[in-house]
Amino acid sequence: MLKMHYADDALLLSLDSYYKDRSHLDKTERSNVNFEHPDSQDISLLHNDISNLRNGNSVYIPEYCFITHTRKENK
Repeated sequence: MLKMHYADDALLLSLDSYYKDRSHLDKTERSNVNFEHPDSQDISLLHNDISNLRNGNSVYIPEYCFITHTRKENK
């Protein structure tokens, strides 16, 4: 509803994009992470991206792969 109301002045960000990258863990460890816990998300990066967007700067929104529990490469 907010996006419809504000049209081009709104941006929809998905918190799913901000899960922490788990590429440093092996596959078994990654699959055992509690993704419901608040620490599973990179809130610091989200805050930084929102601040940059509010200041008119562009940001790269991470893409998260739910199969491998890692972030996709920044292209």
